Amino acid sequence: MGRVLLAVAALGSAVVLVGFAGEASASATVDLIWIDVSATDVMGNPICLLPTNRNCPVDPRASSGGADIAIDAVSENITLGVILTAGPSGSMGGGVSVNYGDALPKFSVVDFQSFTSTFPRVYLPLNLGSTTDRPPYIDNINSAGVPQLGNGLGLPPGASAYLGTVSFQKDFFVNTTSEIGVGTDGPNGTDAILDLSGANISATTTFNSARVFNLHDDPPFCGFLIEVNALRTSGKRISAGPNQFTDVTAKARIAKGTAVSGTTIATTLTIQAQDATGIMSVNSSYPITLGVGKGGKGDKLSLANPRCDGGFIEFVATFSGQDSGGGLCEGARTLRKECK
Repeated sequence: MGRVLLAVAALGSAVVLVGFAGEASASATVDLIWIDVSATDVMGNPICLLPTNRNCPVDPRASSGGADIAIDAVSENITLGVILTAGPSGSMGGGVSVNYGDALPKFSVVDFQSFTSTFPRVYLPLNLGSTTDRPPYIDNINSAGVPQLGNGLGLPPGASAYLGTVSFQKDFFVNTTSEIGVGTDGPNGTDAILDLSGANISATTTFNSARVFNLHDDPPFCGFLIEVNALRTSGKRISAGPNQFTDVTAKARIAKGTAVSGTTIATTLTIQAQDATGIMSVNSSYPITLGVGKGGKGDKLSLANPRCDGGFIEFVATFSGQDSGGGLCEGARTLRKECK
């Protein structure tokens, strides 16, 4: 592989890392590890968040080297560390996106950030562009060094550094297992992993996921039924492509005969757009207070439709909340539209 040039070009709030070269043979690894951000040193300093020393211990509830975690609290925050380990050709760092779609709507994002790595050496001192929430992705979690320009040393072979963190809140009692992934899935080519010569090695990088075992010994049952009585969009067919959006209206109510008159529940409405390939976009609204019977309550949400694999787009609307006894109440409905 010949040497390459690294171009760092700003596009609005995003920064694109472009390697001009043939196929790279180098590799790297990106891991997702559940970490304990509350840990402190003997002086009381938060050792995981110190800018000069990212020394984050594994969450004591985690297993499988930190990749799996089991929690049974009703509501609790948990944090993922995004760690890059350089392969035999080293790494200038890069940017990745974390996909939390499998954890929706049981988990919500409460915080995210990109780190820099300046201890024990100034390896990756730069953050390039903004880290943003584009449900179900946290885009451009990044850290970089450009030794060719005197901005950091980059990672030597075998060295590791934190690219950043994502924190979630568990919201409900429910027995589920969710998998959170990571990759170079950001829009407009903003994500990439680079070796020390600037070559894009994303294709030969290993991306490892993390799992959450959301447990409760005796999950309470909902005391009534939520029915989604309306889910609609305008038009018979959907336009798909860059900058295409669809407004989706969903309404729900507590089914008459399943609860006494006057019963209410505060819910979160989550709508996701998906095609044959998978989830494309997610939007949510809170709180939506549902009552018994009548026409129902809801909201109109805008969903991005960047593609239409399989000739259709499905909109899945879910209303979820907890009743007065702590039971998880949930109602869902799916609308399928053909693409133009």
